[in-house]
Amino acid sequence: MAGGQDSGGYRVDEFDMENPHQHMHDFLDKLSREAEAGRGDEMVRTLRDRGKDELAKLADAFIRRPWRDAYFDTADAVREAADAGDLAGALAIIDQKRAEGALTAGEALYAKEEAYERAGNLEGELEAHEERVKADPGAVRYGSKADMLYRLGRTGELEEWCGAWAGSDHDRTELYLNRARLMYIRGDADGARRHISAMLTLEEFNPEAHELRGDMLADTGDWRGAILRYNRALDLDYNIIYPHIKKAEALMRMGRPDSAALACRRGLKVRPANARLRSILEEAGGQGG
Repeated sequence: MAGGQDSGGYRVDEFDMENPHQHMHDFLDKLSREAEAGRGDEMVRTLRDRGKDELAKLADAFIRRPWRDAYFDTADAVREAADAGDLAGALAIIDQKRAEGALTAGEALYAKEEAYERAGNLEGELEAHEERVKADPGAVRYGSKADMLYRLGRTGELEEWCGAWAGSDHDRTELYLNRARLMYIRGDADGARRHISAMLTLEEFNPEAHELRGDMLADTGDWRGAILRYNRALDLDYNIIYPHIKKAEALMRMGRPDSAALACRRGLKVRPANARLRSILEEAGGQGG
């Protein structure tokens, strides 16, 4: 992995535990494949060389686990059930595998977070996250929790969380995004724009920042501009469901039901059980030519 780049074309410094857009499953999946190819130890060394000690520690422990294949088999089964709308079935799989010893307690809680997220149950996702952090304070992810609080409309809790974040030694790049969100909620469009600009100066490739700018454009009735921003967010992370939804909604507002239906179908490939996309798709079908 000369220069910090592995054989799959990923840079090791992309795997940042503070970045909510890099799903931990993707990191572990890549790590597992590197280990199977005999490059696991090299990846661990590269992580350490780049100062990512926590990731290196996790990677070192993970590649030495003989049952890691069972973890991925379980994760795939959980995703399949959640995507089919069977959240209860997904959670039952996790509980069963935990009882069999195929998952650690932390892995089970992480799998539950993902199951709730894929099923569109933010309350459950946040509850599972809080339970995981209670068991392991080092598992806290400031950006991920802030995103959940924002999506749930818990403005007061988001403000408190941002205050705790500012007083921590965790990466604060996305703190600008969440302060912008708070300003946007309170109607301070100028302040929100300033914070988004600061955010994008530090991290140009942040999809949620582009999504928020799209929301602000949509509020002014600039649907075309909003769609461009949602497209940019999706270019950066196609697996985030919210820009898919907002793009479809904007297309409906523009009187383009056929395009909205296409946007819904694309989003449903990411989250097949999403109720909002299914609702828009049904509405678009009734208006299409």
